[in-house]
Amino acid sequence: MAPGVVETLCKVLAATDWPGLSGSEIGRLLAMRGFEDVAPDAAKWRRLDAAMQTRQQRDRASNCLIRFITDAMEPSRYVDDPGRFSALQDNLNESLALVGLKIRTRESCPGNPAIHSR
Repeated sequence: MAPGVVETLCKVLAATDWPGLSGSEIGRLLAMRGFEDVAPDAAKWRRLDAAMQTRQQRDRASNCLIRFITDAMEPSRYVDDPGRFSALQDNLNESLALVGLKIRTRESCPGNPAIHSR
């Protein structure tokens, strides 16, 4: 995925205002998938961008970002605030559209998000 698209997605995920992820949420999600937190003291979006760019370059694939978004958008994380899920999904879909992708609910597993080509 182009660096500009990765940066845009990271800015959405790590927005400082609602519905962005908190620093601790970002840290947990990075650790959960074994991503190296290469800039733990940077601003949230820069921290996430650095981790995603580093992993994407290492793997030579953008699967890492797709996995991170899928984990971040797990509906169980938003049981107490479903509006946050919807807002974050809408914001991410605007950026994902740049590469022909979109988060939608899997028909076979309602409520379980997946990233699909449009």
